[in-house]
Amino acid sequence: LVSDRARRILESISEADLEEANLRDKAVAASIMIEKRQLLSGEPTEIIDMQSREHVNVLVQALVVEAKRRGIDFDVTGDVPRAIDAEVVP
Repeated sequence: LVSDRARRILESISEADLEEANLRDKAVAASIMIEKRQLLSGEPTEIIDMQSREHVNVLVQALVVEAKRRGIDFDVTGDVPRAIDAEVVP
């Protein structure tokens, strides 16, 4: 139902509609469609720099320490990567 309606809405957008839309509306629509296409294709929708990754690692370590302090134990098996694997985009 939702997919059908989404398809019908997209198909109902005419060339005249595109011509009449202001620059902001066109940019927002294009941004949303590109991000959703990437999401559905399994492509990254966000690029995280190395500094942000290190920040995430520090937060995860703090979370584990706090969880242990509260008596929550994690059952982790295998190797846990230190950094998140991601595609490098130039």
